[in-house]
Amino acid sequence: MRKWTYLLLLSSASFAAPLASPVAHLDAALVTGINNGTINKFLGIPFGHAPRFQLPQPVQPYVGHINASAFGPGCPSQLTVSPSPLIPFNFSPPAAGESEDCLSLNIYAPVGATPSSRLPVIVWIYGGGFELGNTESNDAHVTRIVKRSVELNLPLVQVSINYRGSAYGFLASKEVAKEKIGNFGLYDQLLGLEWVQKYIRSFGGDPSKVVIDGQSSGSISVALHLVAFGGNNEHLFRGAIMESGSPIAFGPMELGQQHYDALAKDTGCSNAKDTLQCLRTVPFDTLRDAVNASPNLLQYQAVNLAWGPRVDGVFLRDDPLNLVAAGKVTRVPVVNGDDDDEGTVFSFSQTNLTTDDDFKAYIHSNFYPAASDAELEPLWQAYPDDPSQGSPFDTGDANELYPQFKRVAAFQGDLAFEAPRRFFLQNISGKQIAWSYLAKVLKSTPFLGSFHGAEEAVTYLDDHIVYFATHLNPNTGSGTHWPQYTPKSPNLLTFNATNITIGIVFAQASPTVHLDAAIAHGINNGSINKFLGIPFGRAPRFQLPEAVPSYVGSINATAFGPACPQQASIQPPLLGDLPFVIPPPPTLTESEDCLSLNVYVPTTANSSDKLPVLFFIYGGGFETGATESSDFHVSRITQRSIDLNLPIIQVSVNYRVSAYGFLAGEEVAKEKIGNLGLYDQLLGLRWVHKYIEAFGGDPSRIIINGGSAGSISVSLQMLAFGGSNGHLFRGACMQSGSPIAFGSIESGQEFYDALVVDTGCTHAKDTLRCLRAVPFNTLRNAVNKSPSISNITSLRLAWGPRVDGIFLEDDPLKLIASGKVARVPVVSGDEDDEGTVFSLVQGNVTQTDADFKDYIKSNYFPSASEAELAKVWTTYPSDPSLGSPFGTGDMNQLYPQYKRLAAFQGDLLFQGPRRYFLNRISNEQKTWSYLGKVLKTVPFLGSLHGAEDIVPFLDDHIIYFTNSLDPNGPGTGSNWPQYSSSSPNLLTFLDNNVTDLSQDNFRAEGISVLLDLISKYPL
Repeated sequence: MRKWTYLLLLSSASFAAPLASPVAHLDAALVTGINNGTINKFLGIPFGHAPRFQLPQPVQPYVGHINASAFGPGCPSQLTVSPSPLIPFNFSPPAAGESEDCLSLNIYAPVGATPSSRLPVIVWIYGGGFELGNTESNDAHVTRIVKRSVELNLPLVQVSINYRGSAYGFLASKEVAKEKIGNFGLYDQLLGLEWVQKYIRSFGGDPSKVVIDGQSSGSISVALHLVAFGGNNEHLFRGAIMESGSPIAFGPMELGQQHYDALAKDTGCSNAKDTLQCLRTVPFDTLRDAVNASPNLLQYQAVNLAWGPRVDGVFLRDDPLNLVAAGKVTRVPVVNGDDDDEGTVFSFSQTNLTTDDDFKAYIHSNFYPAASDAELEPLWQAYPDDPSQGSPFDTGDANELYPQFKRVAAFQGDLAFEAPRRFFLQNISGKQIAWSYLAKVLKSTPFLGSFHGAEEAVTYLDDHIVYFATHLNPNTGSGTHWPQYTPKSPNLLTFNATNITIGIVFAQASPTVHLDAAIAHGINNGSINKFLGIPFGRAPRFQLPEAVPSYVGSINATAFGPACPQQASIQPPLLGDLPFVIPPPPTLTESEDCLSLNVYVPTTANSSDKLPVLFFIYGGGFETGATESSDFHVSRITQRSIDLNLPIIQVSVNYRVSAYGFLAGEEVAKEKIGNLGLYDQLLGLRWVHKYIEAFGGDPSRIIINGGSAGSISVSLQMLAFGGSNGHLFRGACMQSGSPIAFGSIESGQEFYDALVVDTGCTHAKDTLRCLRAVPFNTLRNAVNKSPSISNITSLRLAWGPRVDGIFLEDDPLKLIASGKVARVPVVSGDEDDEGTVFSLVQGNVTQTDADFKDYIKSNYFPSASEAELAKVWTTYPSDPSLGSPFGTGDMNQLYPQYKRLAAFQGDLLFQGPRRYFLNRISNEQKTWSYLGKVLKTVPFLGSLHGAEDIVPFLDDHIIYFTNSLDPNGPGTGSNWPQYSSSSPNLLTFLDNNVTDLSQDNFRAEGISVLLDLISKYPL
């Protein structure tokens, strides 16, 4: 198996020249594919013919030459257009177009695979509600899995197959039942599986090691192949993976009659003697228009599909639930799971459901028209009119898009996903091996939560899929053990927001370390020892921090220390009465005595190892944040470094935020005590220099790293004291935050004065001394009245870093221009849509063009002239297709000026400062930059601020950078070139672990205008 590692190393650069075109033999034909780094692709190979509304036919033996360098056309899809501006989903055909002659498949094989390799095989069945979909749009998914298998040294072959959907693949009626020809789409898949058995050896696959895998309707398809023909399909596959879909109770063919009759009418076939024969012969355009008039998945009837599988008496001999209950299931190992909020995406169109009666009438008419009131009564009790019990689950009363939204979402998710999965597993798990999961990733996504399809947005299953395809066991040998599911032990492996699985870890003996004359006792967490809550300083209120004296005795380092006091963020209503609020931070114990840090150490480390050290500074808008809430992030990076055999030590540090850490005003300037939070971070860095060797770290190999406000903090540590902090760290990682043009300490006077009034210190001779002495609750209540980052004022912070003349000797942009920057290598980047999350609450103040202009002037540039601002209006026009989320056309326009404001704020506070910083330092020190374009399909938010922690695409690069001061390394999948003013390279991260290389020249005129303004009028 060593050759796979060798091939991976050879092909690790995605921008390298491709290898020679790969070939394979099929019958008497030569197939020519394409090379894609570590993978050979054979695309668009025809495997059958699909006569309209008839069963598919296999191809004749292959002869001659087959050009397999491009995808074949997709099968005709049903036009699925969002019925509401709140659902930014519009599906379009693939680049290869669509055709009724569409039965082609694609082979993805590792470079070096030969007919004698006999590799495991995954057959991938795409989803799309049985209405749309094609293999071309699933290329990134399949490529990612095969690439990951090579990285894990568990190479496999993957096959994706086109099949007919909508009416083209699932026509149903008494006429169809009479001919015994229903479920064409499932027969297409079956024909593809039979082709794999016949031909996969030619590509290095083993026909006896086939696992079928699918998502959404592809997952339901997998389930139906398990029960097909009474459950006798063992000869076609040896395992099954079902991602968000299980056997559903489908009715007979005759239940599709109303939709069939509508199709016959709309095509002019109603009066034909043989309507089915007429439908087979009408022009395609006529048929397509009629099919597109059918109800679709995103419309009012939602998961009550017009076209989908039905009981035909042949492929499906009975209702799938009856087949499952009767044990008529193919006996193979199974992985089956769902996302926590499966129903949300299907519940956007029912906005007229505003009362309890509306909800009941909708469920009765759409899903159970024949049910009695007595039968439905338990349903009303189980799904009450209480948003706190609805979906997205565990979000309280938040995310109630319309009065019955969370109730409808909970019902639909359970009806179509959770209940069928549970029924299926409870009935089969005593007879065959099964594993199940529940995904709670992306919980903070507005309205959607852990939505249907989240396993594609956050690829937490990939390694488990590879291991299951290889060993018929999804356990990877590291991380949390995934126990089997049984009726008595219905175990769910639960994936949380940061790809860390929730499970039991059996701890080793408590680790210890010596600090001065003290012994610190930590905790073991598998392969990581954690030393938590170690005090490193004292923080007298509104004064500079003081280092702790030498340690003596015993230090209990088994729990996080209290967080520094947080500022409460109270959000105004979004769009008038829409009761959505930004999820609050987790509940934390708070104290003004809060300066503690945490050290994460590989269990194998000892004091002589001299491991590199990553010093993490959390974000939170300089208003909130704590090391405890960053535990998942820091644990993940440390664990990943161990997995890569590049172990690092990490330190996370508490620092003061909001007014507690960034009080500003004339009084503060006079005492020279500004930027207390930055001094707290600095004290933590000095502690690391003094003590990290005791944990096995090397004080000469420290990298500082942060996200959001933590990233801005990293940049300010680089500028501190005129750029003289380079002796404390040898490199810097900045994730979504760069040096911003901050004003002077005196510019915070209005907020200082408000604090004095609200604490009763107005008449004190020394107001600062009074603020130091007032009871904490009095101070906290006053601070909580300050504007917050989630209020209308957004990124114009009340409390944050300011120029104090000491820590920050001048405006950061001026320091950069004069070269007063610590000369260390830098990694710095942003997400594509940084401004969206900060633009959700201005709907009532930016409805019109005039509103937008008034808001920008009053909130950001009150001193700017109309002539200066006119350039902003020109470069950030009122055209949603040019706004953020970028690249989404007119979609995602939450309110009339939303995308315009999001573009402006993202460029003003993120893209502009990053570009300015890198252009001026990159000729003096090594720099790399990135742009994150993951999660583009998330409604309203797109590639949102903080996405790099939701989809942790940077982790490996950070680890390589921490070790070698270069973010490139084996297995990262791409060559990341340095950034310079002449070649402003951006490594661009896309969904599905795909990378691209772009240039940092987007919106050049607009960003230049904003930089000129903010340089003249700092925040």
